[in-house]
Amino acid sequence: MTANMSITTSQTKHPIPVYAHTFSVAEEGFSSANVETYQGLNYIDELFNQKKYTVVMDRGYDSNDIIQFLQNKKN
Repeated sequence: MTANMSITTSQTKHPIPVYAHTFSVAEEGFSSANVETYQGLNYIDELFNQKKYTVVMDRGYDSNDIIQFLQNKKN
């Protein structure tokens, strides 16, 4: 599986990949796909360094765990 995250800019309006991580559920120490997503979102947070941004996710990311994680990041 792969966790991919991209951004767009007001100048280009094209996706720019900023995070990609390949992982396997069979990998030793694997926790969950959500944990992989949290790591990517934490990276994006560091990248934006306290600047506001909008998160748009594909289907499958409407889990209450993901929504709760994002809400906690705002506080």
